[in-house]
Amino acid sequence: MTASLRQNSSQAEAAAPAVEAVSDVAVSEVAAAEPARAARAPRPRIMRQYDLVDRVRSYNPNTDEALLNRAYVYAMKAHGEQTRASGDPYFTHPLEVAAILTDLKLDDATIVAALLHEVGGFINPSSIHKHSMYIILNSDLFGLNHHDMQLIALIARYHRKAPPLPHHEVYNTLDREERMIVSKLSAILRVADALDRNHMQQVREVSFVRRAGTLQVFIHDVEDLTLERIALKEKGSMFNDVYGMRMILETGTPNEGMISDV
Repeated sequence: MTASLRQNSSQAEAAAPAVEAVSDVAVSEVAAAEPARAARAPRPRIMRQYDLVDRVRSYNPNTDEALLNRAYVYAMKAHGEQTRASGDPYFTHPLEVAAILTDLKLDDATIVAALLHEVGGFINPSSIHKHSMYIILNSDLFGLNHHDMQLIALIARYHRKAPPLPHHEVYNTLDREERMIVSKLSAILRVADALDRNHMQQVREVSFVRRAGTLQVFIHDVEDLTLERIALKEKGSMFNDVYGMRMILETGTPNEGMISDV
């Protein structure tokens, strides 16, 4: 698992810094210099367990299906009957964030972090990120060694609020390369989290275009991205700092989208 995280980091470093954690599938397919649409069909509104596994397996034949299944079930049970103010099940948001990350072809560990990034909410919603880290660190349900669990817990922990700092507990035990991995993957998780800011799972299809100094994110078939743009202004700064790229959120497809700076 640690090797997989390192591989995701190094591959995208060479090919496209804006989508650092993309797997063996060429990053240029996701964030090419020329516009490109995602090849897969739009995902369903609420992804079932097997839908998520199938999407990950489509770009990573060696995915740990058992790990993904355990994380899915654990998150679903942890959120239980929790609902948001809208009345929607709480679990739909972390599931949507994980689904968005499959469009970026992220590794198993980051998908797991996305599924679990809000499990701390039942302890204290105001410090959900810290409590999620604690729960993941103290879970023995995933069949991973302690070190891999640390990395997943930290990716989840930094999905909001302060970015990683040298004095932070657990983070300060990592070596330089591992700290960079956590920073890069956490930054991407923040972006995915922002893209479901309204918690209505309206992002069904996403395309990415990389041009000099910018990453254009196209949201297909969605006209109003007001909340997502506000959220990305708030949560996108870590991405800008880590990757040195300005993110632009647009509606439509790469050929028809209207540019709106984030």
